[in-house]
Amino acid sequence: MRTDSAVNYSLPLEKIIQDRFEQLTPNQAKLARYFLAQQQHIVFKPAAKIAREVGVSESTVVRFSIALGFEGFAHLQNKLKESLISRISPTQRLRAVEGWHDGYFAAFEADRENIDRTRDSNSPEWVDQAVRMILEARRVYILGYRPSKSAADFFATILGQAVPDVYAIDAGSGEHISMLMNFTPEDLVIAISFPRYSRKIYEVFKWAHSTGCKRIAITDSRVAPIGRIADVVLLANVRYPSYFNSNAGAFALINCIISSVVQRIRRQSLHRLTRLENMMKEMNELME
Repeated sequence: MRTDSAVNYSLPLEKIIQDRFEQLTPNQAKLARYFLAQQQHIVFKPAAKIAREVGVSESTVVRFSIALGFEGFAHLQNKLKESLISRISPTQRLRAVEGWHDGYFAAFEADRENIDRTRDSNSPEWVDQAVRMILEARRVYILGYRPSKSAADFFATILGQAVPDVYAIDAGSGEHISMLMNFTPEDLVIAISFPRYSRKIYEVFKWAHSTGCKRIAITDSRVAPIGRIADVVLLANVRYPSYFNSNAGAFALINCIISSVVQRIRRQSLHRLTRLENMMKEMNELME
């Protein structure tokens, strides 16, 4: 059995298994065939359930993962999720979720893990670079569509309370065309996109690239479509055991960026927030 741990993680799982298939034990070969045939159905299954279905021990599932060059089953499953999540439909994702009996606690645990992984996937230096780009920009456009639109709207609304000239763009609305006409190299476009990646967001971001705008991508992978044409990529973990992505990591990252911006321009932010508060009182916007 091959025990070399080196593996090229950029390769599809099919290619990794194919390259090492001859070195697998008979039981590991059974698992390999099962993984290749059932990828869309096992992406969220625990190792114990896979072992029962194949007729092997749970430890064999772990050894199979190590034989392929992964640190363990969780590492292999993460690779499988990354390769499949952008291709499978919400219906297929929901069907793949089995045995999630303790939904209340599991839901909070999943989002806690997303926030932790989002923190660990970035660095203070990357966030600081994004903050500098925001403060140096003439205008900031924040781009989203459908599931990511709520994050873009929140980002633009809260950041715009402390910084002038911040605009949300709905990539699915025809109204955004007039905004695209105004893009200049002095502007910054922040795009938020997660699997299954939106073509509409990508096309607007690509237009920003062609006009020379500075670009920040908030996504789940550096090789995601918007990540490949961004100046800065900030990563948010979005995995969730249901048919939809979790936004917990993305919102935590956005909160971090906004609070960092405000700390850099504290006096200006206080002035704008005071004006906003006075305006809202005069317009009787708040129930107190």
